[in-house]
Amino acid sequence: MHLMMLLSLLVLRLQICVCS
Repeated sequence: MHLMMLLSLLVLRLQICVCS
C-alpha cells in the first residue's frame, strides 16, 4: 500500500482547496 502517496495527494488537494 502506498500510504505516503495517498497522504501527500490528500494534502495537495487540501492545499489547492484552501488556495482557491
